[in-house]
Amino acid sequence: MKTSVKLLLAFATAAAAIAPAAAQQVVAWDEAYRQADARIAQLTLDEKISFMRGYSSFFFYGVPEKGMPYIYLSDATQGVHMRDNLSDPTMVRQLERSTAFPCPISLAATFNPSLAYRYAEAVGEECRAGGIEVLLGPGMNIYRNSQNGRNFEYMGEDPLLASAMVAEYVKGMQSTGTVACLKHFICNETEFSRRRSNSIVDERALHELYLPPFKAGIDAGVGYVMTSYNRLNGEWAGQNADLIRRILRGELGFRGCVMSDWSSVNDTEKVVKSVQMPGRKEFFGEVRALLKEGRITEKDIEKMIRPNIATSIAFGLYDREKYVPALLEKFPAHKQTGYDVAAEGIVLLRNNGILPLAEGRKILLTGRFTEQIPRTGGSTSSSAEVLGYDNVTLTAALREVYGDAVRVVEKPSREELAAADVVLLSTGTIDVESFERPFALPKEEEAFIRTAVESNPNTIVLVNSGSGIRMGGWNDKAAAVIYGWYPGQSGFTALADIL
Repeated sequence: MKTSVKLLLAFATAAAAIAPAAAQQVVAWDEAYRQADARIAQLTLDEKISFMRGYSSFFFYGVPEKGMPYIYLSDATQGVHMRDNLSDPTMVRQLERSTAFPCPISLAATFNPSLAYRYAEAVGEECRAGGIEVLLGPGMNIYRNSQNGRNFEYMGEDPLLASAMVAEYVKGMQSTGTVACLKHFICNETEFSRRRSNSIVDERALHELYLPPFKAGIDAGVGYVMTSYNRLNGEWAGQNADLIRRILRGELGFRGCVMSDWSSVNDTEKVVKSVQMPGRKEFFGEVRALLKEGRITEKDIEKMIRPNIATSIAFGLYDREKYVPALLEKFPAHKQTGYDVAAEGIVLLRNNGILPLAEGRKILLTGRFTEQIPRTGGSTSSSAEVLGYDNVTLTAALREVYGDAVRVVEKPSREELAAADVVLLSTGTIDVESFERPFALPKEEEAFIRTAVESNPNTIVLVNSGSGIRMGGWNDKAAAVIYGWYPGQSGFTALADIL
C-alpha cells in the first residue's frame, strides 16, 4: 500500500473518533414535529404565509405572543459577520466585535478535525453572546475551479477531508447551542453567473464528489441546509423537489429545515412544495393567487413551514435566553484558536534550505500585504467578510520577531533587492462572493515578483489567497514559497513565528 493511501486511511480513522457527540438537540425530531403541528394550529393564514420566507433580511419570522420569537441568522463560516444591512436593526443587540478566524480552506489545510471543532466552538460562542441562533455555515462546496471567488469559504477539493472537517465543525458549533447551516446544496462550484448556471452532474459524481460533505454534516446532526443558486441538471436547486425530497430528505435522512439562498428561487408553486424561505418580494401575493386558483392548499403551506418551526423547537431556540454575555470573556481564547489554525494551516510549498530564517539577517519586506490585512470577502456587503479586532499586520508581526532588521520598501529597486540578505515579498488576491478572478496575478505583480527572484536568490514569496494562482514564471527561482491563505487577525503573527 502506498504511503499516501496509508495516511488517508489513518486520517479517516482518526477523524471518525476525534470529538464526542455534541449536546445538539434538546427535543427529538418526532416530538419536535408533534409540537410544531400544535403551534401551527394556533396560527392565522397570514402568519403561516409569513413563516414561509425570511423576515427583515436576516430573521426567521416569529409570533412572540404565541411562544415563537424571531430567530436571528448571521454569516459566515470563519467568524461572525457584523451585519450592517438589517431592515430593522433594533430587532437584535449586535456584537461590538467578532474574531476574524483564518478562512475555512486554511482550516482544511490543517488536516486537524479536532481543531475544526475548536474553531467552530469559538465562532458558536460568539454567536451565542450576540443573540445569533443560526450561523449560515459551514460552506462545503468542492474546490473544482481555481477561479471560484468563494473557494476560500469551503474545505478544499477532497471529499474525505471536507467531510471530516465539516462533521467536527457542526459538532463544535452546535455544542454551544448555535445551530449550523450546511451550504450551498449543491454543485455550486463556480461564482460566474451563479444565478444562471446549470451544473450537469451524473449520479455517480454527485454521490462520490459532492454529497459526502453534506452527508457528514447531516450525520453530525446539523439543523439547517441552504440550497444553492444554480440549477442542477436543468432545475433550480431551491425548487428541485427531486433533489430535496429524494436525495436530501430520503437518501441523506435530513429532518431539519431546508432554506433557499437569498432570492434564489423562481417558481413559487414549486417552492411551496419543496423548500423554505424564498426571498421574493412578490411572494405573498403569489401565494394568495395560487391559493385562490386551487394550485396549492393551506395544507401545502403548513407542510412547508413545519421543518422551520420543528427545527427551532428541536434545538430549543424558542425557549432560552437570547444573549449569553458571559461568553464575551472567552475572546482571548478565541484569538488563540485563530492563531493555532493559522499556524497549522500555513503551507510550505518550496524551501531550498533558507528556512527557518536565522536572526541577524537584513530583511527587505515588500509587496501587497505588508500593511493591509488580506480579509476574506472583499467588502461588508459580502457574506464572508469578518473584520476582526486587534489585527496584526505583516510588518508589525515581523518586527516583533526580527526588530530593526526588517526594512519595508514599497517599490524597491533592483539594487535594493540585491543588497538585502533576504527579501520577503507579499503577494496574493482578494477573492469575493459573486465574482471569479483570473488564475494569473496582474501582469505588473508577476513582473515585480520575477524582478525580485532574479535580483536576489534569497527571495521568499508569501502568498495570501483563497485558492490557487499561477506561479510558473517565478516559483522555481524563489528560495521559498509559503501559502498563508487568508489568515485572520492573528495569522501574520503565526507566520512570523513559523519563519
